Amino acid sequence: MEVVENSFGGDVLITSGGEDPACDFTGSDASGAYSFAWENPNKKAAVNFDITSEEGGSVQVILNDARGDEVLNETRFSNDDDTFAGVSQEGRKGTWLVTVVITNIDGDGSFSINPAE
Repeated sequence: MEVVENSFGGDVLITSGGEDPACDFTGSDASGAYSFAWENPNKKAAVNFDITSEEGGSVQVILNDARGDEVLNETRFSNDDDTFAGVSQEGRKGTWLVTVVITNIDGDGSFSINPAE
């Protein structure tokens, strides 16, 4: 994974790369963005992410396809609705931009993405 931006004030641990990238993140009142280029051989992506944080934290995942079109934009907050599992809209195969925006996290979370049909 080619990291495009890492302004997150916490720690990001890459747990897998290649076609099925995944990472864990932790922080203490940390915010920022982590984005990377991802080669998607399909037109859609399956995304899973979660956040476990004190009240007020959030994580947002944005996917842009090979044309730069936004095909997914989901946010979860540190409450009962703190997990997302779903599939992006259809986009163009190729190099996608994956952006994870973490806001005021006081805890941890995880993220994974896979090509989807």
